[in-house]
Amino acid sequence: MSASQTSIEPKTVVATEETSSTRATTENTGKLSLALALSRNSAAVLDTQGAYQQDVTNVCAQMSLVMASTLPYLNTLPADWDAVTTAYQQARKDALAWTNQVYAQLQETPEDVERYNDVISKVLDDAITQAQALITNPNDSFANMSLKADLKTLSSKFSLINTFIISCQDAFKEFGYTILPDAAAQLSTVANDAYQDQKLDEAKIAEYKKQIEALNQEITALAVEIGLNSAAIATEATMGAVTAAETGGISLICAGVMIAASATVIALDAIKLEKDKAQLTTLHAELDSTSQDAASLQNVGDTYKKLAADTGALSTSVDGISTAWTALESDMNTAIADLNSAMTDAAFNDYQAVYNDLVATQNYWNDVYGDAVSLEINVQGNPAALAIGMTSDQVDAAINANPTVDFVTYINNFPQGSATVAA
Repeated sequence: MSASQTSIEPKTVVATEETSSTRATTENTGKLSLALALSRNSAAVLDTQGAYQQDVTNVCAQMSLVMASTLPYLNTLPADWDAVTTAYQQARKDALAWTNQVYAQLQETPEDVERYNDVISKVLDDAITQAQALITNPNDSFANMSLKADLKTLSSKFSLINTFIISCQDAFKEFGYTILPDAAAQLSTVANDAYQDQKLDEAKIAEYKKQIEALNQEITALAVEIGLNSAAIATEATMGAVTAAETGGISLICAGVMIAASATVIALDAIKLEKDKAQLTTLHAELDSTSQDAASLQNVGDTYKKLAADTGALSTSVDGISTAWTALESDMNTAIADLNSAMTDAAFNDYQAVYNDLVATQNYWNDVYGDAVSLEINVQGNPAALAIGMTSDQVDAAINANPTVDFVTYINNFPQGSATVAA
């Protein structure tokens, strides 16, 4: 894992081999069991959820950097400054639209999905009760009818879960694969071309930009060290932005990161950070004024390109979740159809095997899939002015001095105008 990613500890997946109860049901019905359908899809479902949570936090961190940053102070405006500001404003507008449209839907969809967790558990409870009745009396027509109704309900709930997940795919794809990449590419192009008619120190510009990226990764790595895990992310993950150094009288914001989780906050006083901050300032001073301007504009373009890449990765994660749940839904429907078919056979009376399978299914659902259904991730934001060199106590004080709000509100609170500064 790269330092630019926030670490999320994966949940241990229960072994997917057949248990004695699932094997008994498979042997007695000759078909796929419900518990086996769950077990053989569990790894894919949980892996895709982990990737999804990882990508949500990555996007939120980069969005914090994008919105906290502005067009830089420039010594000399380029000839196509209007093109730069137009592309910048469009890219910023699209980033804000992603937050208000896609991220907002991202928050709503898990709520739709999660409420079916208890429903499925209750349906399995009733199915187990009916199977118990059929063990006592295989000819109990009411219990047989009720069990089949429970299986039908179970199938419909799995279908609805997948429908809710699929419902948010289009918006993710449009923004993640088209809108944000196109806007970022346009901004990057005009930013890179702004001073193409000038003599630039390309080697030093590359070194300067590399140092900015190194600082970004080092700060992000510190976010990993504050003990983040899926439970903390789901409840109290706070995003913020970190200033690296004063360059040309203007603060360079070099990283958007998770600055707090639960009761732990990030510390920015590592010796290496201080040294790299000093090196960044030195590299900036070594650039001539035109190269400083070119490097600053290119950095803006790079920031938006990283956001586009992160949102694209998140879109891919959503696709992966949908694929995993579609496979699970298909296997569950096959198992349900097989069980219904077996119970229709007048010679079938092994309801003990059915009962065992339903109990194993319920246990497996509660142990593994209860977490898988919960896709909700509650990210917040705080506008605290954080800078390299601050101790964890200073960071904590800065956070407490500012309001911590939901992520959508946090992003919308940033000025949305041009915010251009030039000599």
